[in-house]
This record gives sequence, structure tokens and C-alpha cells, in this order.
Amino acid sequence: MFGPAATKPVGAAATRAISEGRWAAVQLASAASDVLGPEQLERVLALRPAEGADLVQGPASVRGQHLRRVLDPVPGSRRLELVLDLWSEVEKHRAGLARRERLLATQSRRNRVEDLLKRRRHADDELILSLLRVVMPGPEPPLADVARWTPPRTYWHGRLLGLVQDAQATTALLRTAVAVTDHGLDEGLARCDKLLRAADGLLPAWVASAAARKVPGLTGLPARPGAYVRDIRRRMSDDKPRDHRFTAFVRPRLACARDFATVVVRTAEELLYEVDDIPGAMLRGWASADLRSWRADVGYSSVRPPAEWGGIPLLTVEVLGQGEPLSQRLAAAPGANAADVEVVGDLLWYADMLDALAALHGHSAAALGPLGFGFPWLDHDPLLPPEPLSPRRDSVTLAVSSAAQLVAIGGVPPGRARAWREFTDGLLASALITEAITGEFQVPAPFAAVDQTAIAGTGLRLRVARTARTLAEWSDYMGNCIAGQNYADKARAGRSILTGLYDKDGLLVVNAEVVPRRPAARGWRVNEIQARFNHAPDHDVERRFREWVDAVPAAPAAESAPDLPDAAPRVRTGPRRPVRHQDGRCAGWSSCRRSPTPTRWTWWPAACARRSGTSLPTTTRSSPAPWPAGRVSRCCARSPS
Repeated sequence: MFGPAATKPVGAAATRAISEGRWAAVQLASAASDVLGPEQLERVLALRPAEGADLVQGPASVRGQHLRRVLDPVPGSRRLELVLDLWSEVEKHRAGLARRERLLATQSRRNRVEDLLKRRRHADDELILSLLRVVMPGPEPPLADVARWTPPRTYWHGRLLGLVQDAQATTALLRTAVAVTDHGLDEGLARCDKLLRAADGLLPAWVASAAARKVPGLTGLPARPGAYVRDIRRRMSDDKPRDHRFTAFVRPRLACARDFATVVVRTAEELLYEVDDIPGAMLRGWASADLRSWRADVGYSSVRPPAEWGGIPLLTVEVLGQGEPLSQRLAAAPGANAADVEVVGDLLWYADMLDALAALHGHSAAALGPLGFGFPWLDHDPLLPPEPLSPRRDSVTLAVSSAAQLVAIGGVPPGRARAWREFTDGLLASALITEAITGEFQVPAPFAAVDQTAIAGTGLRLRVARTARTLAEWSDYMGNCIAGQNYADKARAGRSILTGLYDKDGLLVVNAEVVPRRPAARGWRVNEIQARFNHAPDHDVERRFREWVDAVPAAPAAESAPDLPDAAPRVRTGPRRPVRHQDGRCAGWSSCRRSPTPTRWTWWPAACARRSGTSLPTTTRSSPAPWPAGRVSRCCARSPS
């Protein structure tokens, strides 16, 4: 399992790992046995993965090949550091993914956004109709009078002020949901008690009660998130025990935080970005209001300090009339308190809510959106697809295979790197990497015509690789060597068609190499087909795909690549110079006779066998190569059988 370098301590460490079920450590040590010494293997076998974490996948032989390719140029003293740091990087990444799943599991599985929007519009309708009835009493005012009526300034002021209050209450719910997930219900609520108290104080009691009042035909959720903040605060303040009833009361209210945040974003877009009914003076008066009381209780988030906040372009300057962003105003007033300078029009309260929503999705903060303008402007879940060739950390196997891919296409392993990220950054910095993923492949017309075609009976769809960048994406996900220089060179020359089979969800399932038959007029055949991590594909999928490839018509004669004859072994015709052993004695040469099977060669140290009087076993190989160093200089012959 661990090669000739295995020792008794290595065997004991492997026995302990197996008895404790730490198979990932055993698999990694087995794959790394060719590049690490015995003492180093003991360190690898002592690794303890988190419970349920599957850090290593695929056959150890393939993983071992990748490790040798990656770590052979690295000094032996640095190899163990890289392997251990790789393990740590993968564990951190997997822990982050697991935390993200736990956070999202706290939210309702049912999307309640549309229900909440209807509930909120009903509340707004009730508000404006109540104002209308004050001006036009009676059961049914004239329609013309209603058309000429303009809502008072207090209506717009109330809606704008409610937008800020709803965003702040939603921020409290989001941060509390994250704290409860990370620290448990009691400690999480205790950590967010000050925040919840500040959010509870935003709404008068009668407003919160009106927002929570049931409306027939609409959702039972309140129209405003502050009602749920008020419920949680009241339940935390009473003397009832915090048992399962307390948990059943609090968690469903925290489970709506994400939906409330989406509603606030939609409302902000409607009020500030799309509606021209609000008087400009009213809008700017609202934007100039301060947030001192809120900041005095809550403060600022560490992920978005006010000294670095530049506002939302166009909106904060042109719509809300903020001449300079908050960061510039603070820079112009050294030593000033940020709460004394910040105003509502800076929209930092809106960014705080999106940062809290991003934290619920496992991110440290919201990121700038792809366009850089328009709502929501900040992306709360920036899950961008990884760049081709970028190092993956989903598993040890994928990380090693992606690094081996970089080496295969020209990356030079840095010898002094001590951390895995530093090591892969050095590989990516090689000048040949950019050249390796550029250039179009020559795709024959028959396969260009069937690109994106469904493969009958498999539920899979074909995609033909047209650039090396596609191969890099495939290899990065599949953990194979399809992006290697050999495959790319054949595809550029038109001697190979590299394909991927995708399922209905757009997930890559199988990679296959298709080559022309000889002669090319006979059509095509599948030369190689593998599933993820070089596992064998589903038998039925493989059979149907081979049948499908057999039915693809041959390429026109003008497009087909020239047939390459099988390479015949070279035969020496001139006299051979005797090769001497290391001790200076002549080794002699054995005779060379034609074999009935020209492609099979038999090797044995004939001269040494004659001199020693012993007969050594022969070794049959498919192509001529020198006998292993240290055994004999170069004794060879074609075998007659």
C-alpha cells in the first residue's frame, strides 16, 4: 500500500487510522508514498478529518500520479508542508460550505416573497385610502375628485421612513439568525440583544400591531419585519422558561429574514429608482435626516466602515442630492464622529442589510454587482464560477489534479513555496499557462453539426470542446487530465474530438475522446471515455454513446486528418559498439532476430546471464526501452516467440 519505503511505524500508523475509520488519511498517504518518506507518511496518517467530511475521492493510483507530477520538482523537505497545508485548505473550504448549508437551512424552504409583497401593498393601500377618506368623506367619493387628489407629503415621508425602519429591523433578524446558527439559540440571542432592542424601538406599538393584524385571503406573515422583532423581544423578556416552546416561537420568525430582505430591496427599488411621484424636495429632505440614535445603539459593521463607503453611484448623488460620498466628507473632517456626519441619503443602512444577507449565505460581505449600478447594486450571494485553471479546494483529489494539470501544460512548480495557495499561485504565474488555453480546435464538420445534441437513451447532451479553456474547465471539475498538452495538441490538429456529456441540470457527467477510424472513411470510434475522477462511466451510457458515435458520418475527404501509420520499431543495421558495465568489463551483445509479432519485444540481460551461468526471467514490453538502471547496461534482443 505504501511502497518499498514502508516501515513498521508506518504500518502501525496505518493500522490506527484504519481502525478509527480515517480512510481519507490512509488514501492520501497511499497516494503520497512515492514522494514522501516514512516519517512524513506517519504525519499524514495522523490527520483527522472532520466528521462526515469526504476530502479524498477517486482511485489512489491516479491521485499518486498527480502527486508525483506536482511534487517531484519540489525539495523533499517542503513536500510534507505542502501536503499538510493542502489538507488544511480543503478542510477550511469544506467547513465553509457546511456552514453555508446550516445557515440557509434556518430559512423557510417556501419562498414567501410574493405573499409578503401582496401583504405590504395591502397595508399601503389601506394607509392611502384612510388619508383619502379624511379629505373626501362618504361611502363613494366622485371619481374625478379622486383623480385630482394628490397624497400629502406625510404619506411619502411615512413610506420613506418605513423603508429605513424595515431595513434596520431586517438587519437585526438576519444577524440574529446567523448568531443563533453559529452559537446556539440562547447565546445567539444574547449576542444580538442590544441590536434587537434598538430595532424594536423603531416602531410604535400601534404600528407593529397594525402590521401583524390578520387579513383574510392574505398571508399570515406581518406586513413589516419590525412586528417579528417585537415578538422576539417580548418573548425574551418574559419569565417563561426557554424550552422547546420558546424555540418553536423564535425560529419560525427568524426563518423569514431572507424573504423580508428581498421585499425591502424590491421596495427600495420601487421608491427610489423607478417612481417619479415623490416630490424632489420631500426626497432630499428625507435623505438629509440623521441616524444618530440608531448608530449610538448599534454602531457600524466592521466589514463596511463608514470611512470607506462611497455610496451608491448615481442614486446617492443625482437622486438624493448628496454632493460628496460619506468617505470624502469624513476625510475632510478629521476626528469627526461618523454618526454625526452620516445621513440617510448615504444609504449605508441599506448596504448593512445586504451585508447581513450575505452573511446568511456564508460570505463576509456583499460584493459589487456585475454591472456596478442599479438595484440592488450589491450582490449578497456572489457565487461566480471559478476561472479555468484556478486551484480548486473542493477536495484533495481535485486540488491535486488541478495542480497537475497546470504542470502538464507548462507550469513550473515553485521550489520555495511552503503553503499550497502560494504553490498554486506560482504555477499560475508561469508564462506558458496563458498560451496553453488559447487557440481554436479543428472540429470536423460532422461533430460541429451535432454539437449540443441529445444522446438517445441516456438523458445526456453532447458538448464538443472548441478551445483549451473548455478543457481546463472540464479537467478542473472532473479531476482528470483532459487538459493535458497531448490531448490539446491532437484536438488542434484535428486528430481528436474531445467531448463532454451533460445531464439535464447542466452538470458534466462524462468526458470522452473520439478519433477517426483508419481509413477515415470508416467513420469514428470512442478512444477513451471516463466519468469523474477517472471512474468507469455507467455501462448503459457508455454503450449507447459508442453506438451513437458509430452512426456519425465520416468527415469529407478534404477535412479528414491524414492517417498516421503505426510507428514501426527502429532496427539498428550497422555494427554496435559494445557497452561496458560500471566495472569496465564488456557486457557483450545478444543476437537480434525477427519476431513473429513485430510489436512485442523481449528484454533480458543475456551477456550477464551467460557470464553468471544463470537464466533470468524475460520481460516483454510493447516498445523498446533501456533496461532499468543498475541492473545491466543495455542488453536487448527481439524474441522469436
